[in-house]
Amino acid sequence: MNIKYNKALWLIIILAIVMMIPFLGLTDFNTKGEPREAVVAYTMLEHGNWILPINNGGDIPYKPPFFHWCIAFFSLFIGHVNEYTSRLPSAVSLVLMTIGGFAFYAKRKDTQTSLIAAIIRSLGDKALFNLDTALLKRKLGAPYSRPLADFLPTLNIKAKDFAAEMTSVNVQQKDLHGQQSISQEHVDNNKAVRNMMLQRGIVPENLPADEDVKKVERRLKSDEKTLTKKNSKKK
Repeated sequence: MNIKYNKALWLIIILAIVMMIPFLGLTDFNTKGEPREAVVAYTMLEHGNWILPINNGGDIPYKPPFFHWCIAFFSLFIGHVNEYTSRLPSAVSLVLMTIGGFAFYAKRKDTQTSLIAAIIRSLGDKALFNLDTALLKRKLGAPYSRPLADFLPTLNIKAKDFAAEMTSVNVQQKDLHGQQSISQEHVDNNKAVRNMMLQRGIVPENLPADEDVKKVERRLKSDEKTLTKKNSKKK
């Protein structure tokens, strides 16, 4: 790996950590999902039951405990579970995803393109939703390992696409070059889309999550199998 790549990689690591990690505990739990997961991690630490954790007096064997292990692990360092430690696993995952995205594109494209793509990924959601991707996932109750788009309402997906298309057009029309100018253009476009939505009385981060795309796919496949069976019986 060359020096240019190493410098870009360290820049991504530092930016991702600074943008996502320090501010996790500034807001209270704001959905049913956040305190629910925190309670499970709390009972792990309180009772030492790490295999079949308890939530409100009943065990939850239907849900893999890895995420709760992560919350409990981070909570060990301060001695209790709070908003910061509950959100930290998601934030760390997003940092790693950002770094992984940079490394993936760096092997297939040039370092500068990879750097710009990673920074834009980190900045875009923050400008549009006034929350970073990790916190928005928590607010929507989306698992940290799943893509945010699987849970976003259609309007927010269209808003992200609209901002991205504006960036793509303006990069060409304005002949923008370099990470700073392209990143700023993308942030400005996301802010413009956000302001437009706010003017129409829509707060994008407050829109309810759509049904999980994976659940919809499973239901459609199940319905398709049922129809196939019914049709075969008729024949």
